[in-house]
Amino acid sequence: YAASDLIVLPSHYDGFPNVLIEAMVLGKPLIAAAVGGMADVLVDGETAFLFPPGDEAGCQDAIARAVDASDEALQTMAARAMAVAREQCDARTETARYLDVLDRITGEKPTCQDSQSSSAPF
Repeated sequence: YAASDLIVLPSHYDGFPNVLIEAMVLGKPLIAAAVGGMADVLVDGETAFLFPPGDEAGCQDAIARAVDASDEALQTMAARAMAVAREQCDARTETARYLDVLDRITGEKPTCQDSQSSSAPF
């Protein structure tokens, strides 16, 4: 990542790839297919340059937009993506999402130790 100016994720399908979170947290500007979990957290022109999955011309356009963007615009976009990652991709948030899914599936509210008083990493 250290040697990268941009990170490109041209996935045809994807859930929520680790490389996405890693790039966001490291403040690397993103070019990504608007698919799966990436489409859930990224906003074209705000946190990434997006294109439809499988759209070669759209990918080329997103790359061109990134290349034409000023350093300041790229830094601003990367900072916004970093903020999204820190707000939405931490262990506490992920745990709460899993508990919510289990609650909806089972109809019961799962319990979890208070992360503030626990020695668990989340």
